[in-house]
Amino acid sequence: MGITDWPTFLFYSRGIFIILATSNFLEGSFQFANKHEKMMPRFVRRILFAGLYTFLLLEPLLASGLFQVYDLSYKGELISYQVEDLNADGLQDIILFTTKKNQDGASERWLSIYPQHPAGFDNKPLQSFRVPAQVILFDLGNIAAGPEKEMVYYGPGGVYYFAFQDSGFVLQPHKLFDDESLFLLSDRKTLRHWDFVRDFNQDGLDDVFIPEFHKAVLYLREAANGHNSWERDELALWPQVRVFGYFDPRFSVGHKGDALYSTPYLILADANGDQRKDFLAVYKDSLVIFHQKANHTFGPASDQKLALNYGDIWRGAKIQRTHLDDRSERQFLMRLADANHDGFLDVISVKVSTKESLINPKTEVLVYLGKPRHPQDHAHFYFPAQPDQVVRPEGTLLVLDILDLNHDDRLDLLMPVVKVGLSRIIKMLFTRTIPFQNLFYLMDGDGRYPEKPNHSTRMSMRFSFRGGAASPVYEIADFNG
Repeated sequence: MGITDWPTFLFYSRGIFIILATSNFLEGSFQFANKHEKMMPRFVRRILFAGLYTFLLLEPLLASGLFQVYDLSYKGELISYQVEDLNADGLQDIILFTTKKNQDGASERWLSIYPQHPAGFDNKPLQSFRVPAQVILFDLGNIAAGPEKEMVYYGPGGVYYFAFQDSGFVLQPHKLFDDESLFLLSDRKTLRHWDFVRDFNQDGLDDVFIPEFHKAVLYLREAANGHNSWERDELALWPQVRVFGYFDPRFSVGHKGDALYSTPYLILADANGDQRKDFLAVYKDSLVIFHQKANHTFGPASDQKLALNYGDIWRGAKIQRTHLDDRSERQFLMRLADANHDGFLDVISVKVSTKESLINPKTEVLVYLGKPRHPQDHAHFYFPAQPDQVVRPEGTLLVLDILDLNHDDRLDLLMPVVKVGLSRIIKMLFTRTIPFQNLFYLMDGDGRYPEKPNHSTRMSMRFSFRGGAASPVYEIADFNG
């Protein structure tokens, strides 16, 4: 049974435990779902299944006969993990990234590989090695001969990779390109992954993206007669820059200067209705679009630039928090996507107001639908200055989930909200429980959301005064196929 066949949960204390639901338990879940199918919508059942699995995770005595547990041992402190099919056998393998101290007390970065086989996972890794200091940012992808994944990384003076064989990665670096990326120095205390090796032009082959200081380079892979060749595609894409200095003779040790260079937010999406993914760069004040051409290249010049004035770009936090020093009204750009399935990108943003109450802020979801500048012109569009629709949930919005819940190719909204007041806060503190509602807004065929939610579910979250821990309250996935 492959790790992708069933829902997978990962947690760790001294080791990592991979928990795979067995087929018997899932069949029982299917029977429960099918028996009550007329009583609840399919996407609501997914929420219930997620809650059921979480309950079983927290009750090992009840779950002992329902799950297969694999203990993956490692040394040091866990940084992160990845799931990839490294050896192209159709089974997903697990890669752990850890740090540990050497004899001198310095922090070292380590990578450990746990391949999946038909019987599951072994306790000890197939390979565990100290990651060289020259590895700055890495990704996993197929960029060399053979079906296996390589470990590709930005390093000093270019882009390199480690090849993968039966015993793991061969730690002899191969130089792939001479182009030096925007990332010049490595962080010796941690190891970061970035998705810069992927199929950018939908030809079935992994490509490599390299952001630089004055441009960006996209190497498009071509495989002919079993040999690799690369087409170099330059894009007029610049980094975002923030430069500032600080010195105060009363409070500062000395003069300090900072320069922050970062890539814009990158999106692959069809922005002109030609069924080809285009290359989109989202800056804090603009959207830059490079259309994919018939020859599957994107550069050098951009094809359209649109002003963005829909709030600060949401950085991906899983909960919206209100702070005492916040402005009384804030707006966040949450999503750039074709929400109503008309071939044009749309903007979904959130406005948070604490003018009336700091502990019970009001939230509005603003929808701006992209429109063609001329009839039947998909190549050039614009976003309106005023929203096409405003959705006002009842309660304080914790976070906004934007996804297609009912498989109609339109984006729906899931809003977990909590109603806050003095009496409710006192009750929450005594019970250490936060009750909240999940509000489901489904987009209709006219591209609009209802004024009231289509469905809602109630859930409760327990918390501790100790702090230091956080976990998702719910997950949404197709658990029942």
